[in-house]
Amino acid sequence: MAINYCVITVINGIYMGAILVVPHVGTGSRRPTEELPYFERQVTFSRNYDASALGTLLCGGLNLQIEHHLLPSIPCVRLRRARPVILAYCEQHGLPYRQTGYWEAWREVIQHGREMSEIARRGAAAPVGVQGEAA
Repeated sequence: MAINYCVITVINGIYMGAILVVPHVGTGSRRPTEELPYFERQVTFSRNYDASALGTLLCGGLNLQIEHHLLPSIPCVRLRRARPVILAYCEQHGLPYRQTGYWEAWREVIQHGREMSEIARRGAAAPVGVQGEAA
């Protein structure tokens, strides 16, 4: 019984990490005093990664993180329909819309981790800019 629990917990942890880390980590940061409107904040600090319709179902729609944050009540299988509408709106208003491949997104996550560990190693107290560079 305990072995089953441990195995399921490990598998679930790997699965959740594989789908939750990529859309959230390494998408930039903001100063605590910097306020952004809700829509702009969700689009700016989220990332979508490519997946097929089956991939979207397996990810629970979290590969479409931007749409998921903006339209949380829409079922994951319908989020793909919202993507062109959100993309067009972002283009019209000059907002960033980050869509990348899954492995490219992981490269960005790893690079972000390296940048943050370098800042921690230096003991830098300088705030981090919107795109991860020191301000």
